[in-house]
Amino acid sequence: MAARPHFPAAYGAPTDTALMPWATANERLMHASHYWLCTVGPDAMPMARPLDGVWIANALYFGGDPATRWRRNLRANAHASVHLDDAASPVMLEGEVVVDGASDKLAAVIAEKTHAKYGWGSVDQYRAEVCAFIPHRAIAWTGLFENATRFTFP
Repeated sequence: MAARPHFPAAYGAPTDTALMPWATANERLMHASHYWLCTVGPDAMPMARPLDGVWIANALYFGGDPATRWRRNLRANAHASVHLDDAASPVMLEGEVVVDGASDKLAAVIAEKTHAKYGWGSVDQYRAEVCAFIPHRAIAWTGLFENATRFTFP
């Protein structure tokens, strides 16, 4: 579902521009070189880190060592946010991360897209374990709040 997000009047956000189609935000997510993942640890300390990943069928797939701080944060609290580098035309997502092995078919797609994007990635790696960020909500716009849209996912 798409709707206009609420901005305080002082921000001067336009209220008469068309909403952004999800396809526009989805395209930006698919073609992004890197993503920022934000987690919160059991001590309530937030953490942001850049990561490599591939956006497939409304989910971001990525890997990482279970001993890292951000992976320990996710074990304590699976809720996270992801955003792109572009502050002028942001795509910001809120959701949760699920860690599991991928099916043979999905592992092959993740490996193919990861290899095309970064030059590495193997089916066995993703079949054994992959992190999947599943969005619940997103906000995106172009320019200064132009086409600002809040997306809610089932």
